[in-house]
Amino acid sequence: CGARRAILTVHTKDKPLATEVDLDAIAKNTPGFSGADLANLVNEAALGATRRGADAIEQQDFSAAYDKIVLGDPRETKLDPAEKQRVAVHEAGHAVLAHYTPGAEPPERVTIIPRGMALGVTQQTPGVDRHLMTRAELSARLQVMMAGYAAESVVFGDVSSGAANDLQKATDIAFNMVAHFGMSERVGPVYHEHRTEHPFLGQRLAVEGGTSDATVHVIEEETRRFLNDALEQAKARIGERRAELDRLVVALMDDETL
Repeated sequence: CGARRAILTVHTKDKPLATEVDLDAIAKNTPGFSGADLANLVNEAALGATRRGADAIEQQDFSAAYDKIVLGDPRETKLDPAEKQRVAVHEAGHAVLAHYTPGAEPPERVTIIPRGMALGVTQQTPGVDRHLMTRAELSARLQVMMAGYAAESVVFGDVSSGAANDLQKATDIAFNMVAHFGMSERVGPVYHEHRTEHPFLGQRLAVEGGTSDATVHVIEEETRRFLNDALEQAKARIGERRAELDRLVVALMDDETL
């Protein structure tokens, strides 16, 4: 984070910045960005300010530049009102869980403006760069990832295909917790090597020396249990915070980005 802050300082020193611009916050919200990525971010923000006819680069320009780099340009097609409401509920679920779940990274920004392949995004503040995560922290991350699915289920009584990316990422995390990180008491502190990206699609885990069908079955069961536990916890918290969720949905329908 400190290194990114220093790089941002170098690339913005000759550019007019509005007093509201917080380079520390930008550095915190760009984990994984290389020096070239950060230079591109500053340049895109400057172009955005120029297009707006502004005299200085504002925080909103950095946010728009981040979205363009990470998510792509806004789609030309717009969501119909029903789809827009569902996306708002989905993203509000992520944001509510990120805010109220102990150990979760807090929400920074929520948008329901479709960009690239994403219909909406909840951006969290990671804080310091992380190299290790505890089981509790990974469990919190799972709950936040499952929260969009959970919110749709609670509010509409049904779910949509919009949760596919969340489910893929959550499944990867849960699988790693079970098969790689020794976080399942049932599987134990064993690392199970695998050579497929989708062990649940009828493919086998491949391990030197072999892994029994029984062990593969247990890993799959434990992965599903981790996901189901995260989903139930997300549903419970959404039930507790339903009023906050509903207010956030209304605000997103009005402003689209918060």
